[in-house]
Amino acid sequence: MYRFILALLCAAFFLAGCSTKQTKTGQVETPVVDPGPEPDIKLPPGPQPQFVDPEDYTGDPAIKAEAMAALRDMYFAHDSASIMPNEEPTLQAIGAFMKKRTQVAILVEGHCDERGTEEYNMALGSRRANAAREYLVRQVGIDSNRLFPISYGEIRPVMPGHDENAWSRNRRSHFRIGQAAE
Repeated sequence: MYRFILALLCAAFFLAGCSTKQTKTGQVETPVVDPGPEPDIKLPPGPQPQFVDPEDYTGDPAIKAEAMAALRDMYFAHDSASIMPNEEPTLQAIGAFMKKRTQVAILVEGHCDERGTEEYNMALGSRRANAAREYLVRQVGIDSNRLFPISYGEIRPVMPGHDENAWSRNRRSHFRIGQAAE
């Protein structure tokens, strides 16, 4: 009897989390979610790097130019954190840049499209950021202490919209530049 009640409660919680709302035209309406506070980045003790998009980097102009060329978004298939073979050159370019510029640290952001629950998308974004980080560590040989993964889930879409074009652009890892700890 206990197992039956436990199974029933689990099913009720699952179904409550999967509810969606359809409009009269049959489109699924996505509720507006307040993104809340900025997620915490797990950084080592000591001076903390400040991360910016490459175009906003105010340090050495040569590093800025190289960062703008190397730090490109990479994309993922729907509901996946696997690195696609066509995205490996992006990670190789980031790795080459980091090997040349040893004073650089990179924030690896994981992003998702709007489909899925907020919790699921935060976890998927984390898996995407960590997949990119692990590729750079294992395949390219970058020191893991220079790579900082973070998930934004669905809260920072790069392209608004509710179609495959927007969704495919939002399933990504984005890379920001900072100074590595000395």
